[in-house]
Amino acid sequence: MSVNSIKISPDLKIAHAYIAVWGNSAEDVFANIDRHHGEISKELASKLKSKNSPSIKFHLDTGQTEAEKIQELLK
Repeated sequence: MSVNSIKISPDLKIAHAYIAVWGNSAEDVFANIDRHHGEISKELASKLKSKNSPSIKFHLDTGQTEAEKIQELLK
């Protein structure tokens, strides 16, 4: 698993984290993220030096998979 990018809303209230998953089932990874969402948010809040910490929304990043498919088609 890798966090490929994070995009923060203009009002700084929501952070969209794009996760790439290799090997494991994406459903399993996202289920694990859901289970630990509170801990992840708390850790983020402790690292930020701002008054409020953004709500984190996790998304599956399929860009690498799509790139690999295109690369295979071009061979």
